[in-house]
Amino acid sequence: MSDNLNGLFQQVLTKEIDLANFLDACLFETREEINCERSQSESSAARSSTSDSRASTSREKTSCPSSDLEASPDRPYNRTPEKEKDDEYNEKRRKNRDSVKKSREKKMKEHLEIEKERDELKKQVIRLEGVVDDKSKEIEKLLEEKRRLQREVEVLCERLGCGAPPTSRYRN
Repeated sequence: MSDNLNGLFQQVLTKEIDLANFLDACLFETREEINCERSQSESSAARSSTSDSRASTSREKTSCPSSDLEASPDRPYNRTPEKEKDDEYNEKRRKNRDSVKKSREKKMKEHLEIEKERDELKKQVIRLEGVVDDKSKEIEKLLEEKRRLQREVEVLCERLGCGAPPTSRYRN
């Protein structure tokens, strides 16, 4: 599922970068047109103050460059060197994000493995605690049996008149 999300994220990121490049190119073209129109109006205003402005404007009319949005192989969408540096920066960031993501995935896998091992150890501890409890009960039963047999030996020794058995002083 994370691979599908990764793929979708990469597609969205690629589309966003393409859109940003296109919008940058459109913005650049619009600025160029505005600057061209501004310079034309300034130059015509300067010429109108001189003599015979109508004749000179018709002869010397400057033309604005046409749209340069055609992508050239070296600079797509009329990209400036600054924008290309931004693209390089964005590519480095994307690679860094990818490496961070891989690192996080690796750590998450390691964490899950550690969790599994911890769960297995907990199960073993619980099982061993059960074994210890069973053995403790068994030991307690054996101690009770020992006490019972010692009492029987004492009773038999008293009946026979041989006195207290030598093991009675070590009684628990």
